[in-house]
Amino acid sequence: MLYTQPVTYDQGLDLARVFEPNRDRWDVKAFHWGSLTSKSSLSAFWILLAPFAMANVAGWMSESPNVWSRIWIRVAGLSLTGIFFSQIANMSLDIPLAAGQSPTAAAWMYAAACLVVVGGLGWLSTQSTFRPLTFVERMRHLFWPTVAAMNPVRKELAWDDPAGEGKVVGPAMWTVHSIVHRLRRIHLTFGMALLSVVVARMTDGDVLGITALAVAGGMLVLVAFTAGSAAMNRMVLGTTATTPLLGLGVLGWSLYRLATEGLTPGATSVSDQLTYEVALVLGVSAGAGLLGELLTSRFKRGWVSLGLLTIGTLIGGTLGLTGAMLVEIYLTESTSTRATFDGGAAFVTVGMLGLVVTIAIALVVAMAIPKPGTEDPPLRRGILRTRHILMVAALYGAAVGAVGALLSCRGPEAGCSQTNIVMPEQLLEDPENLTVLFGLPFDPASLLGWAKILMVAVPAVLIVRSVGGGLLNGQDSRRKVGILWDLGSFWPRWFHPLGPPGYGPYAVTRMQTVMSEVKPDVLAAHSQGSLIAAVALCLSDEGTAPRLFITYGSQLGDLYPALFPAVGLDQLVDAADAQVDGNWVNLWRPSDAIGGQVVTGLGSRNWKVVTGKGHSRYELTPEFCAARMAHESRDVERPPDLDMADCWDR
Repeated sequence: MLYTQPVTYDQGLDLARVFEPNRDRWDVKAFHWGSLTSKSSLSAFWILLAPFAMANVAGWMSESPNVWSRIWIRVAGLSLTGIFFSQIANMSLDIPLAAGQSPTAAAWMYAAACLVVVGGLGWLSTQSTFRPLTFVERMRHLFWPTVAAMNPVRKELAWDDPAGEGKVVGPAMWTVHSIVHRLRRIHLTFGMALLSVVVARMTDGDVLGITALAVAGGMLVLVAFTAGSAAMNRMVLGTTATTPLLGLGVLGWSLYRLATEGLTPGATSVSDQLTYEVALVLGVSAGAGLLGELLTSRFKRGWVSLGLLTIGTLIGGTLGLTGAMLVEIYLTESTSTRATFDGGAAFVTVGMLGLVVTIAIALVVAMAIPKPGTEDPPLRRGILRTRHILMVAALYGAAVGAVGALLSCRGPEAGCSQTNIVMPEQLLEDPENLTVLFGLPFDPASLLGWAKILMVAVPAVLIVRSVGGGLLNGQDSRRKVGILWDLGSFWPRWFHPLGPPGYGPYAVTRMQTVMSEVKPDVLAAHSQGSLIAAVALCLSDEGTAPRLFITYGSQLGDLYPALFPAVGLDQLVDAADAQVDGNWVNLWRPSDAIGGQVVTGLGSRNWKVVTGKGHSRYELTPEFCAARMAHESRDVERPPDLDMADCWDR
């Protein structure tokens, strides 16, 4: 943005810094929030939290937000956490046993995995962009069994469900709230209970199994009570505060039984069956939520959230299968992946490949069909139709989930079980026709073989490279991945608490503070920065707003209102425009696939940029230069003729 060296910045410890150049008469400052998603080395591991991030964003995409929609999305998100923990059990217990490890070695591996995943996920989820937390503070937020310990600011705080007032123009979204700490305790307790269920089923621990299932079921009920007026009930708050100790107690009981009694492994995978059961809860909650939203909106709403949740489940399945494959091949030194892709895992793998193909076809169709009256390039057509692509993903997810549930209850096994989900032999691999790629044996003549390569082996390589590169190559490498979190981590974690920390509240309030100190004449914001700047404008005090607001490459025109229809983006545009007395100029390019959009409500103050192409370097165009000069004349109408040299000479 500044295009000059040297560049100076404030020397504080703030992650959102203000940079400024040493150059001409313009007093220019640049607000940078990129470190919020890339400075910490822990952000290299955020790729593993992608399913949780998508589950959280799915809540913000709800088209008819109410108590019911918040409940079903949170229950579905809790189920996604349960699938994660059951897959940890699969990697550390079932697969080692199936690959020939001794029960004693597998028991030690499982005990270590339980402690690492609970501690690691708790540590990652307490990472804060508001301020660094000490070890004691993190432990307090995770486990201290008092209502006050769920209060992040240690002062009088509202305990209601803030998602009921989740509007970008309201103050509730941009302040610290206890909902994240409450949901985190519920999710971690649910995960610990499921880890205990696995032990109970492999040690003949009937009482332990009933207790662990009761705790897990209690968490499903409790997460529903975080929505609506029940969120303020003192009994609900007190119960939530004590749940981590309950989870630790059950997990400790299970690990003690594991150490004293050993394992009695059965013929079927305990963790696979548990994954199946939790997946049923995910499917039922998603189906009930979708039906509820469809009925209340005359069958017009609900698909977008379910579509993103389907994609989040796809990514979670990819991560689970990837981890299981790496454990089976490298840690247990197995020569096959039969334990990983046994039973329903083959159905899931092929189903994930089908979802990717379905989304790709929907994207191609969206890119091929022009919008009447426009000359948008193909890529921009596809991006602007993201909402419709998510609807296709939702339909696919609902159909495949229904088929899987039907197959699980129609097989040779009594009742409903994941072992009943058997793929047709024509799609399965031939053990005599295997070759190896990326260390993964696969049959190139089978659909399952190619699904394994495309949905497991290739993502495994990319994930390992991303995490390794982020740790070894520093912030620059992490920033390349951090760009992916600019959208997913902007929204507070009010629907799933285990995703990467939301940087939006910090960036907005920090920007508001900077504006009150600097009182700029011109505020210019690019891409995601236009959302941050517009919100900061709405929250700014009287007399601190700039004389002119310039946005370029902004998604506030078509894309964000379509994806987040209920967060008040239309009101945001009106309020921000009023703050600058109608002196808001939006620059856009037809070739900009991401932000080449006209902001509704600005009319002729949307200036088409004919210089350059794509999403970047708007600030090197004569249109931007002319817009920046407009604060002197207070004329925000586009000049008829623009010349780069003349503009800069002025």
